[in-house]
Amino acid sequence: MIILRLIGFQIFDYKCVNDSNWIEVEPLTVLVGKNESGKTTLLKALHKFNPYIKEPYDLNNEWPRGRRTERDENKIVCKTRFSFSDDELRKINEYYKQNLTEIQVEIEINYKGIKNITKFIPDELNTLIDRDEVQQVLVLVEPKEPKFFHEDIKEL
Repeated sequence: MIILRLIGFQIFDYKCVNDSNWIEVEPLTVLVGKNESGKTTLLKALHKFNPYIKEPYDLNNEWPRGRRTERDENKIVCKTRFSFSDDELRKINEYYKQNLTEIQVEIEINYKGIKNITKFIPDELNTLIDRDEVQQVLVLVEPKEPKFFHEDIKEL
């Protein structure tokens, strides 16, 4: 199984967010802002990128108010950037005969729920790696059921 770590995301045209710009993600990331400033909206849009229980984007209810005439189900709503684990990095370096210290992939999703790999970082990988092949492995992997420390928490 390929293990990816989320390192950044960007939200577009989702509720009160027109363009969040890139938000870098660390193992501990804190969103700070006034009430009703869009913190939960950002997290909800990111959550819908790959939830455990399917929860599709809803163009009619989640497109920004005041711009309803611009609605487009093909519009990108969330763009993510992931880094590969050290083990995956080693495998990719061996397979493509590279000596890269880090590999990132950007994956976006539109309101229809269609995911697409947009690019690899560093750029030289974009000509080496077959996106269709990687897309089948990366994007179609279903999230695992969350694990709970105590079974009684599951019922809350």
